[in-house]
Amino acid sequence: MVATGLGCVGQGARAQVVDTYLPAQGMGYGSAESEAAQQRVLQDYDAIPIRMYGFDTVFVGDQAFGYSNNVDHISGGRGSALIGTTGSVHSRSDWGRHAVWLGASVDNQVYPSRTVQNRTNWSVNLGGTYQFGHDQLDAIYSHQKMTQMPTDLGAVQVDQPVPYSIDSLGLSYTATTHGRLTFVPKAQISQYSFANVNQANPIFSQTYRNRVRLTQEMATRYDFAAGNAALVVFQGNETRYTTQLAGVPGRDSNGFSVAAGYDLQYSGPIQFRFIVGYQERLYRSSFYGRITAPLFEARAVWTPTHLTTVTFSGVHGIEDSAYENVVGFTYTTASVNIRHQYQRNIFFDVGGGLQFGNYPSTPRILTGTPVAQIGSSQQSYIFNADASWLLNRHVWLSIGYGFQSQGYDGVGATAGMTHYAIHSGNLGLHFTL
Repeated sequence: MVATGLGCVGQGARAQVVDTYLPAQGMGYGSAESEAAQQRVLQDYDAIPIRMYGFDTVFVGDQAFGYSNNVDHISGGRGSALIGTTGSVHSRSDWGRHAVWLGASVDNQVYPSRTVQNRTNWSVNLGGTYQFGHDQLDAIYSHQKMTQMPTDLGAVQVDQPVPYSIDSLGLSYTATTHGRLTFVPKAQISQYSFANVNQANPIFSQTYRNRVRLTQEMATRYDFAAGNAALVVFQGNETRYTTQLAGVPGRDSNGFSVAAGYDLQYSGPIQFRFIVGYQERLYRSSFYGRITAPLFEARAVWTPTHLTTVTFSGVHGIEDSAYENVVGFTYTTASVNIRHQYQRNIFFDVGGGLQFGNYPSTPRILTGTPVAQIGSSQQSYIFNADASWLLNRHVWLSIGYGFQSQGYDGVGATAGMTHYAIHSGNLGLHFTL
């Protein structure tokens, strides 16, 4: 229920997150519920779900007011006050072993002094679980309407949001043997659709980024004991673009990764999971060649006291040709968040993070086309501080400050690294029903 203090860290590289390879066990990223004393407090203040027709439903709403000195998220961007309104509804059946769940959320951001940045993101999702003895079948469908900002890794550098949508369907089957082995095959197909940016220059048409991506995965888990397991994961993916550019070789690609890791989630002061391996992207056109990189993903939660939780996260890998660079790029993200329970109903969050993107040079034949990659690297350093005051089960208040130092090499400048800073602050009112 309490807002985390590191909400914007690591949002740029979206293709791979820890749970892609390591399905979450216990509590999620940055959650105070991983510590027993804080869990009891959150349960005391948590909203009681509305129960009807076999479903438990929770409504959450947020209203925030603040200011940012750079709402454009580009060098030389303009400042504005900000008004943020978010809401969500989540409902899950209480049918016992089998379950159906659905959810929807909306996020509306208004900037009175810079209306071109006004945007509304929303999503809907539907899923279900069916159990066969010890085995389990899961299915999920989601539709997301999002906007991409220049501070996202690999994003186009324009002075307004780039709208896009993702439709995704996923299936997984968890097969538990009579021994310690568990096999989890899964498959997911996603369609990305980008809208045009309202610019006079046709180079800012974004439809050339439309694509379909299919991912297949097989994970094998060996349990040494409860909350103590080793994993091996094989993954393959195919990317097919639905809009081809005249005079530009096809950008379709295949990729694979192989990795192994360890998951330690026992009830103690330290919990962690990590995975290391190898990745490769191979393009169907020999014109682009291939890109390879090591794969590393990790998350650790440390509770040095009953009132303090420290969470670490790190990722290194390859982003496929999803954004402005035709041959993909390597990226690294890392973050740390500290949550402290100052009083029974008052929490403080302090966090920081970084994200780096390294882009290979674009073949000369693509110079002047929308897919030409101008920059060679991108850097972002982030700091956040938040405080939350839980008033009762239905209302809590928050205050927050965020700082981001953004840098591009060769983007928006003829040479060298261009740096700029983004400062923002907000006051928030949050409520649940």
